[in-house]
Amino acid sequence: MLASTHHILILVFMLLTKAFAWTLPLGLGSSEAPSALRVQNPSPQCTSINNGALLCCTAAVSGGFPLVVLASQAANYNLPQNTLNGYICFPSSTTACSGTQLPLCCQVTTLTPLWGLWCQSATSTCTPISNP
Repeated sequence: MLASTHHILILVFMLLTKAFAWTLPLGLGSSEAPSALRVQNPSPQCTSINNGALLCCTAAVSGGFPLVVLASQAANYNLPQNTLNGYICFPSSTTACSGTQLPLCCQVTTLTPLWGLWCQSATSTCTPISNP
């Protein structure tokens, strides 16, 4: 039953997003999550990235995406529009996620398995550019 619920959630998400969530940029350089919301025990794979938890996510969407804005407002989070967030995310011990899932280091995991917030790619070698 979990697999069918998982597939239904993915279908609903794809219909609502009109399938363009897959092409959004990774949002590196996003501001950090408030310290009170951050993961207390970061994954070893994420300590050099953003001190988040390693998650395998079905999709990644911008914090400015309407569905993400609604979810963050419902959870009473002030989520900046320039954040990267994972959708349908599960904890992982490896960056080798199954199928088309994306390995993300997410600083806020309170809403998992539905959302992982303030994320960065777990496999990216890009360095964020800081603003002067």
